Amino acid sequence: MRKTQVSETKNERVKLLVIIVPRSEADIYREYLKSAEVAIQLVFAGHGTASKEIIDLFSLEESSRKVVISAFIKESKLAGVLDYINTRFTLAPKRKGVAFVMPITAVIGRMAYKYIMNIDPQGGTRNE
Repeated sequence: MRKTQVSETKNERVKLLVIIVPRSEADIYREYLKSAEVAIQLVFAGHGTASKEIIDLFSLEESSRKVVISAFIKESKLAGVLDYINTRFTLAPKRKGVAFVMPITAVIGRMAYKYIMNIDPQGGTRNE
C-alpha cells in the first residue's frame, strides 16, 4: 500500500481592510467583499466628535450617515478589492469615502487562521 502525500497549502498573509463610506453604500461593499471570499466583516455606525457648529461651518454631512466596514482579507485578493473601491470612489464623487489597509502580524491558532481566511476545515472555502 502506497502512502498518499498530503500537501498543505502555504499560509497566506492576511490584511485588515477598513472602509468608511456613506451608510447607503454599505450593502454594496459588503456584497462585493463576500464575493471576494471575505469571511469576517464587521460593520459599525460612524459617529464623529465634531460639534454641530463645526459641521455647519464646513458644510459637512452628519457623521451618523457613515459606516465603518472592517474585513479580514487575503493578500492575494487585496489588489482587486482596492481597485474596485477606487473605481467606486472615482465614479461617484458625492459618495466618496476612505479606505486603508493594516497588516496583521500574528494570528494565534490554526483554527482561528482558517476561519479568518475562509478555509473550511474539510477543505475548500465556506462561501462556495
